[in-house]
Amino acid sequence: MSGYQATTPQRPTRPAHAWRGTLYWCLIPAIIVLPLLLLVTRQGWGFLFALYALPVIVIVEVAILVAVRSRAKALGTQQVGPLTCWPLLLHYIGSVILPFCIGDATDQGNVPAPLQIFSIPEPVVEVIATVTGALAIQGGLVALILAIVEAVQARRR
Repeated sequence: MSGYQATTPQRPTRPAHAWRGTLYWCLIPAIIVLPLLLLVTRQGWGFLFALYALPVIVIVEVAILVAVRSRAKALGTQQVGPLTCWPLLLHYIGSVILPFCIGDATDQGNVPAPLQIFSIPEPVVEVIATVTGALAIQGGLVALILAIVEAVQARRR
């Protein structure tokens, strides 16, 4: 047994995913673009609602940014964590599509949703709004929770 050397099995290293790095760099623009997208698509009274929702959106996006950056700093990477990436991607997709599915109201009457301009029937737009609203809200909350979990785990390493 003189030539026997005990070795521990090495974990295979996974290649860096470019899209996780892209999501990492989209965190700061998302803080600016997502609230502005909601404001730009409002034409009537919905603009006031968007102004009230603006601080909540910004606070959630900043919290996600802080948690993801904390994990990245602890690990020395510039990527979104593997658990956070999918909910964050779904959150961004839902947040971009949702403002185009919501109609508005003015003193003169109702304003159709921007997607209805392309002859998409109102019931279809309402289904799209429901799905993208769920993606935006639930994806953002799940991404925030998982980003915090990943940041805590990265600090313990």
